[in-house]
Amino acid sequence: MTRRDFKGLVTLLAASFRREKVKIVLWVLALAIFTVGVGFAYPELYPDAEALRSMAEGMKNPAMVAMFGPVFDVENYTVAVAMSNQMLVFSMLLAAIMSIFIVTGLTRRDEEEGIIELIQSLPVGRLSQPVAALLIVAAMNVALGFLIGVGISMVPGDSFTFGGSMTFGLAVAVSGILMASLSFLVCQLFENNRTAMAVSFLLLGAMYVLRGIGDISDNVLVWLIPLNWSLRSQVFIENSNLLNLATLGLAFAVAPLALFLNARRDTGTGLMPQRAGKKGASRFLRTPGGIVLRLLRPSILAWIVVLFILGASYGSIFGDIDLFIQDHEIFDDMLPGGDYPLTVQFMTTIMMVVGITAGIGPVMFLLRLASEEKRNHTEHIYARAVPRIQMFAAHAAVAIAGAAVMLLFSSLGLYTGVYASMDEPFAISLVLQSAFAYLPALLFMVSLAALVVGLLPRMTYIVWIYFVYAFFATYIGTVVGLPEWMQNLAPFGHVDALPIDEFRILPALILCLLAAMLFTIGFLGYKRRDLIG
Repeated sequence: MTRRDFKGLVTLLAASFRREKVKIVLWVLALAIFTVGVGFAYPELYPDAEALRSMAEGMKNPAMVAMFGPVFDVENYTVAVAMSNQMLVFSMLLAAIMSIFIVTGLTRRDEEEGIIELIQSLPVGRLSQPVAALLIVAAMNVALGFLIGVGISMVPGDSFTFGGSMTFGLAVAVSGILMASLSFLVCQLFENNRTAMAVSFLLLGAMYVLRGIGDISDNVLVWLIPLNWSLRSQVFIENSNLLNLATLGLAFAVAPLALFLNARRDTGTGLMPQRAGKKGASRFLRTPGGIVLRLLRPSILAWIVVLFILGASYGSIFGDIDLFIQDHEIFDDMLPGGDYPLTVQFMTTIMMVVGITAGIGPVMFLLRLASEEKRNHTEHIYARAVPRIQMFAAHAAVAIAGAAVMLLFSSLGLYTGVYASMDEPFAISLVLQSAFAYLPALLFMVSLAALVVGLLPRMTYIVWIYFVYAFFATYIGTVVGLPEWMQNLAPFGHVDALPIDEFRILPALILCLLAAMLFTIGFLGYKRRDLIG
């Protein structure tokens, strides 16, 4: 790499910012407002020491540690520490998700669509555009961390110190910057934007799961997973920014490696060669359903593997729960009905995470139709005697079937971990009940994607914004005290925690009817509107 490789960097930096300024501002403001807004709710959630002490004990159980991270100072568990314990990991994940979307969009997506080739035809350096993308994402994370730090410091209460607040913001910022570097590295391996984005999310998910396993077992995984470093900075306690600096240092080490690989490969290619296909297509491949399945096959298989591993990873922690209960009698009172052991209750809590995660893949499968349309790929199909509605129906059928398949393999993975870790595992039927209770909610999310594809194909990000809202409203809505009406806006909030709760057919039926209505509207919209591209 020479100075010539960075020629025109400032110009490209300004051009990229102008092109993406709306996304940049919306991402940063939305995440900052969400995190700070939740922080302002905490003083009312825990008004006295007794409430804080009960929450600290509750956060020490294995399921909570796997999801939120370890508790460091139970004896001095302040409101600020509670907020950090419950919100830091999710704020870090949101920053990482933001970084993945922006980095892959400004690098691999632009390269796939020919924008990078057009830019490089001008007198600019080969590495100017990717460096500009990394600088934009880094600036976004710095701005996000600063806004979060300043905002949290304004929360009422002596425990919300300025130093602790800025440590919280710094942990969020460096986590996003690290994920930007890792995602950019992944972009060098694959020539397809969807593959690069999927692998980046898989990497983020794997780090989150392995972090949880390391925190529960307190083993070497604690320090092998970089996502865990900033989480252990003990915000509002020790404020150990050395761990945040270590995370930032790793990001600065990964970025030059990715830039070196970028300079070594040809534009439009990846370092991992794609396997050559067959010379002729089969009869099945020449049908709308066949071509959709063929295009989505790598994503389907990847999501099946990921969800199986995710379920198995969570299931592996069940073997230590009984030992934990013996040391903490407070959890003897957590059995709501007495008919099911605490392990089954933990299973329903974990299944909430796994079940919602299982919906990401099916939504992506349906949104791919809009993505192909934006790239003018569908024009080659519709130029032949192929009705639009057949392609729409094929994508919808794969997404609907995919929702059931993802729930099945995630529950099988969870039970595999439970069976391997427990001396007396509970029945697999309980896991399947808990998992498939989420099917109507997943169908609703898929139908929302169908509606957007049919009416607003340029605004597919609406689906992901709502998905993130639904996840957090369901996952931590009760913990942070979100109003009930806000929790009810999420379809997952109407899912019964089977087998502990009784199954209510009315909410499931309403979700299915709403899904059918949204599918119909999306179908009619896609049939009548003009193609984009």
